[in-house]
Amino acid sequence: MGTTYDLSSMMVGSSSSYRVSDIRNPSTQYYFNVCGSVAPPSTTQCKTAWAAPAWQVESSPATCYRLGSFNGSLGWNFTLFDASYPARGVVLTYPGGDGTWCPGGQPRTMSLELMCALTQPSVAAYSTASVREENTCSYRVQLPSIAGCPLQCRAPGDTALCSGNGVCGYNTDAGASQCYCYAGWSGGLCASAIPSTSSLGVEGIFLIIVCVVLAGVLGLVAFMVVKLRKLAVNPAAYAELQGKYNELGQMA
Repeated sequence: MGTTYDLSSMMVGSSSSYRVSDIRNPSTQYYFNVCGSVAPPSTTQCKTAWAAPAWQVESSPATCYRLGSFNGSLGWNFTLFDASYPARGVVLTYPGGDGTWCPGGQPRTMSLELMCALTQPSVAAYSTASVREENTCSYRVQLPSIAGCPLQCRAPGDTALCSGNGVCGYNTDAGASQCYCYAGWSGGLCASAIPSTSSLGVEGIFLIIVCVVLAGVLGLVAFMVVKLRKLAVNPAAYAELQGKYNELGQMA
């Protein structure tokens, strides 16, 4: 589809994790990694020794649920956030979590919405994000990040989209994400400055033509005004007409 992503810059070590709260119940905490697993939170609720990509911890009652499989990246699912506009971001879903208290024992899942943004926030900055339960035992959190932008608009490790000289978008005709450069910049990542030139463009030539035409019109108007002011009526000719015609315009 002409759109690829690299989320490796958002991965943290297994001893660290992202931590966010439930949008409805702040006492419910979620711990997770991006494209990796984290150790169980050091709470009395989580007693397993195995790492998983995400965890749900409730304080009352004290419970701990695994969100995602123990089997590494097995079954991880990547989808576009918006299939009609792939440049908006990608969704990483962790399936195969605990099914306790879920309808029919279905496994819990955790989905991370990596949205294209201009910056890469720190791990701590995401603490204000909120997890929402989209369906029963299915949780989602939105994480704006430059890592959620297509590689077609940035080189790996870049901290600016399109070199800071353009915007990232999706070309529906080409079927690929790409940079749209600001005026004066060119190239796939808008990194090449276009040399300035003194030659007149189409707009400059058009303006010159308009100015010349307006100057000609103004000159013609001035000429006509001067001519009209020089016109005078001959008094003798007007006197000769008196007496030759009556009030009905007939010759006397």
